Amino acid sequence: MLGVTLTFETLIRAMWALYAASDNDIERLAADLSIEAESKANRSPLLNDMIKKLEGKAPKHAYDMAIGYKDTSWKALNSYVHGGIHPISRFSSGYPDELISQVQRNVNGVSTMVAMMIAILTGSQDLANNISKIQHQFADCLPDLVQEAHNH
Repeated sequence: MLGVTLTFETLIRAMWALYAASDNDIERLAADLSIEAESKANRSPLLNDMIKKLEGKAPKHAYDMAIGYKDTSWKALNSYVHGGIHPISRFSSGYPDELISQVQRNVNGVSTMVAMMIAILTGSQDLANNISKIQHQFADCLPDLVQEAHNH
């Protein structure tokens, strides 16, 4: 759970940097590493604020997938990262098959969103189209929110 949480946060930061961050935001993140630069970079927006700033700036389907994933998974993921009720409860009661399936679909969804971001960053429309085809071809292995975003 920790890995997918950190991957999602990194994905959102990359989307924010590409579509919504100001030049000053980017300069703070790209500065040579020092205590002062680290302090300034730590003033970047938190995840919720980055997602809000993506609205109307990022492609709609990418924004929809990001907000949908956050709305459906973020609280539980944070519970795992911070040792909250979810891991404690699951330790004692176990994991229902449907939950295991949904977790795997969520991991796959984040992975395909990351793959699409990488494709976009390469500047290759062909590569982005191929990732989109993969998302459609394997929709049954992805969370519903990814399928819904692609149906718009």
